Formats: sequence, structure tokens, C-alpha cells
Amino acid sequence: MKLKERLTPALLVSESFFPLLGDEVRLLDAVERAVDSGFYTRLEISAMKTRQGRQRLREIARRYGLQITQWITNDLNELQLNPSAVESPLREKTIAKMRELAEVAADSGADRMAFISGRDPGAAMRQEAARGLTQVMCAVAEKAMDCGLTLLLEPLDRGAHKDNFIGPTPEAVAILREVHQSQPNVLLSWDSAHVALNREDLQMSLALAMPYVGQLHLANAVLEREDPQFGDWHMPMGQPGFLTEETAYAIGSCAVLHLNEGEHLGITVESRCTSEHEIWEREDQNRRFLERVLEREVCL
Repeated sequence: MKLKERLTPALLVSESFFPLLGDEVRLLDAVERAVDSGFYTRLEISAMKTRQGRQRLREIARRYGLQITQWITNDLNELQLNPSAVESPLREKTIAKMRELAEVAADSGADRMAFISGRDPGAAMRQEAARGLTQVMCAVAEKAMDCGLTLLLEPLDRGAHKDNFIGPTPEAVAILREVHQSQPNVLLSWDSAHVALNREDLQMSLALAMPYVGQLHLANAVLEREDPQFGDWHMPMGQPGFLTEETAYAIGSCAVLHLNEGEHLGITVESRCTSEHEIWEREDQNRRFLERVLEREVCL
């Protein structure tokens, strides 16, 4: 069995077309050109600011048979909101904004809405941050369900580069397990770069998280702290980072082996293009990398 029989390719729009993020018309022009290849089955994209943008995104998804994940990280960061805030007023503001963004996601035709936990408050405050994040996720998940959405939490690295509260895979799984007692429409977006920066074993992390994983990000990073490129900079695949094609293949095989019968899982390459003149070269590189990985037989 080939990986592509169980893993479905997604286009991470905000990274592939990063230079176009300020222009919804040109961004969606690029999206339409990319999905016309017939390769992608899902778009991962930031919230559209305009009604016209949301309508066009919904129409593109309908025409090409695509599903949509709306990322709201930038929207929350712009307002200095934090899903794991220990201060009750900030948590309430975060809940209100996330509920509002759930309506935006639904208006765009999305079936998923993704976010990150926020900055690590430090060891002394982590238990309180965990309670706060659980409260936020449960409150927003209820609204998300009304909008036909699944929530996705992406654990980032802690104590390395992005220094987010969530964080290590065991802690992410513990929070998801608690949230699932009342809100089953919450999953994880598993990212290889952050797992590696957390100094976790990739396959052990993925095996532990798989009951709650809703999508995979193949992301590369330089792991040596003394290297000037250390951290999660959304770099291309391969050296000097750790994520080679073989590593990506091992991740994909591990995921497939932990899927239940008949289940499928989205997968994307997270590599940022910073030059408008190079967006199609980078999109081609990312797509061909993912194509090669998905064409391989599952490693048993």
C-alpha cells in the first residue's frame, strides 16, 4: 500500500505564497493556479478579511473539491490574545475573538479552524495555563461545533525557538484527552519541526499523539543551538535541517500504521517562500517532495 492511499496532500497557502498575504485577490489567484494541478485536496489558509475574499475562497473550494483549514494564529497575535492566558479577562477576550473567527471560517467554507497555545508562562504557572487552555478550547469548541468546524491545536516547541506553552507531546495529549470528555471536535496539528526542537523522538511522539492527530506538517529545522539557522524558520526540506525525504517517509509510514481502518489524514509541507519571484519554484519543490514521499510503499 502506498502512503497516498491514506495520506491526502494539502497546500499550506500562508507559507507557499507568503509574499502575497497582504493582497487577497492575488493570493487567491495563486491558490487557484496551484490547485488546478489536481494534486491538493485541502487548503490551509489564514482568515480572509473581506466578504469578497471569503466568497471566492468558498467558490474555489467548491469548484475543485477542496476542504479548508482556516488558521487564526495571526489574528490572535495581532490583538495580543492568548488561548492559555492565566488572566481571566484575557481568556474571555480570547474566547470571544475565537468564536467570532469560527463564524468567519464557516463563511469561508472551512471545516477546520487551527491555532497555537500561546507563550509559555514558565514552570510555576503551567498548571494554571493548562486549566485556562482547557477552558478556552471547550468554550470555543462548542461554538465551532455549531459552525460545523473541528478545532486544531498545533503544539509548538518550548524552551527552544517559539517557546510556546504547548509544547511537549505528552502534555498536548493530556489536554486533548481532558477536552475530549466533553468536546470531541478538537484535534492536534502535528508538526515535525517543533517535535524535533522539543528533543522528542519523532515516531514515538507521533504514535502517542495519533488518536488525536487531525493533520501532519512536514516542517524542517536546524537543531544545533550554536548554528545561526537554529530554530523553526520554515526552511526548505533537506540539509542543513534534519528533515530529509527519508525522515518524511518514516513519519508518513508511522502515521498510516496508526490510522484506523478507512481513515485518512491530511499532510503538507511547511516551507516558506519569502520572495515573490520564487513562489512557483518553491511551490514546485514542495509539491514534488510530497509527491515522492506519498508514492512510496508503507514501511511495515
